[in-house]
Parts: sequence; C-alpha cells; structure tokens
Amino acid sequence: MQDLLLYQGEKMGVDLLWNAAVIYGELNNVGYSILLGRKKQMYQLDICFPYESFYHLAGLQHLPDITYPSKNKERIYKDICNRKIKYETIAKSAFFKEYNIKERLENLPQLEKMLDNTGGIFRINRNYTENILQ
Repeated sequence: MQDLLLYQGEKMGVDLLWNAAVIYGELNNVGYSILLGRKKQMYQLDICFPYESFYHLAGLQHLPDITYPSKNKERIYKDICNRKIKYETIAKSAFFKEYNIKERLENLPQLEKMLDNTGGIFRINRNYTENILQ
C-alpha cells in the first residue's frame, strides 16, 4: 500500500496515473472473448490488453502540450510504472479537464471488474426504448 502513496508536502494521496498503469498491467495476460449475435449470425469479439493501449485508454493522446520522453506508447507505459511520468505532470495540461483524464484514471482500475461482472445476456432492439438484460 505504501507504494500507492505520493507525498505532497503534508498531503498524502494516490498517484492516479501510476495506480491505473500498474493495475492495467495485470490485465496484460488476460483476454476476453465476447460473443455477439445479430440476425442469427454470431460474431466473436476478442479483447486483449497490450501495454501500449494504456496510453489511449488513459486519454494521454489528448494532451498534446505534454512532452513524453519517447513516442513509443509501450515505453511511455513503462516510464509511468517506473514513476518517470507522474500524475502531477499530466494534470498541468490545458486539456486535462476537457478530456476527463482524472475520471478515466479513476475508472481504469475497475476495467477488469466491469468486464467480469457483465456475464448477462443483452437483448437489444432499436425499435424499443427499453431493452432487456438477463
């Protein structure tokens, strides 16, 4: 737990960027196969979590005024995990609030839980305003 803490003078808080990156990294060896059906056709959607995708899921591409030490997305991810890029750095971006980066980083650690807990069957019909979840 002590690794999660970022000391700022007398304040203590969680470095949201680092926390989101580390938890996302645990998904690297996890994959999901989702079956979708439409008009009696089945489609399989496979989801995986490569390190370089963290950059986009966290919304870092929306912060053009932040300079990263590399253009390689996986390298940026590793720099975040090694605490070379910190939350306080990206929070200075003029675009930080516009693209809800804080909210993304707060929700990203819940990604696995969200995917694991949606084992239901969805029946969606665009002609009805209410759709059924079983």
